[in-house]
Amino acid sequence: MKGVMIFDNLNDLVFSDVDVELSKHIQKLAMKDGLLEGSFFGSIEQEMDKNIVMQLFSPLIASYKVMQAQFGNQYKYIESEDGILLVFDEILNYIAISICHKDEKLEAVQKELSLFLIFVEMLFGPSLHMMKSDISVCCELCSRSDLVSLILDKWRVLSTEQQTYLVEAVERLIINPDITAMCINLLQQVLEKMRHNHKDGTYSHAFLLVDTKLVALYSR
Repeated sequence: MKGVMIFDNLNDLVFSDVDVELSKHIQKLAMKDGLLEGSFFGSIEQEMDKNIVMQLFSPLIASYKVMQAQFGNQYKYIESEDGILLVFDEILNYIAISICHKDEKLEAVQKELSLFLIFVEMLFGPSLHMMKSDISVCCELCSRSDLVSLILDKWRVLSTEQQTYLVEAVERLIINPDITAMCINLLQQVLEKMRHNHKDGTYSHAFLLVDTKLVALYSR
């Protein structure tokens, strides 16, 4: 069970990315409270209604804002009796909630939510209201809201895999310390002569190599 939601300053749901298990859980709660009729256990699953989500989460969002405005002590996370962990964060007065099983590590969920908000900020900037009715197409396949979900899903996959990096480096030739000191003194003298001939105040760098291996370097 995993999902992320963003609510605006009117408590309206402007973005949601939830898996099937969480969607069913929300619909089950909606039916329990009389907000949804029928059953989602049939052959055709109902899509999660934004108005129903807003009604379910409005009391929680309202209490969050009261704790923030009157006490300066808003929620960081909440564990429910049915084993659900809700982690809170904010971006430009919009409230983001990450929902998952409480057996997941809190630090990992908070990190994921922070990264998610970075993705949102990069794609929408200060215009988060565009997420509510995002019809702007960033490519031929999806909108920017869909792209946020795709990026988050890809990050979740990559975070569980071993990553490889291509790093460009210069091999260092290890020699006697006395010889290394002599090489550095030589490079220093070279830069002193260059500085004497070119008094432009710029930084200079000198390297001594044997074939492709670095022996010594000096900068000033």
